Amino acid sequence: MQKEQPGPATGPACVKAPKCGAPGPGSPSRISVPCPTLVLDYDDETFHPGQPRQFFELLRSRKEYRLMRAAAGAQLHCSPMAPPQHREVVFDWLEDALGRGDRR
Repeated sequence: MQKEQPGPATGPACVKAPKCGAPGPGSPSRISVPCPTLVLDYDDETFHPGQPRQFFELLRSRKEYRLMRAAAGAQLHCSPMAPPQHREVVFDWLEDALGRGDRR
């Protein structure tokens, strides 16, 4: 018996990113995400240069853009040379976005 292969994701939360940052047919002019969104970008982004900022500009919900800088050693995709700084940025944002909770 052959397994059924999963098809592409569909629905309002799924947006197909245009290649090379160029808007294609049916590209969204705005994106609504029903939760706060943190968009990270990097000075020396090699995988998706320019796309994090483009995505951020399309968002029409609560959002924050953070550029990880070479001066701090966090310039590459996912900050492999600066994991403590990467975690600090992400967890500080989560704390602010979701609330600090009850710290006893």
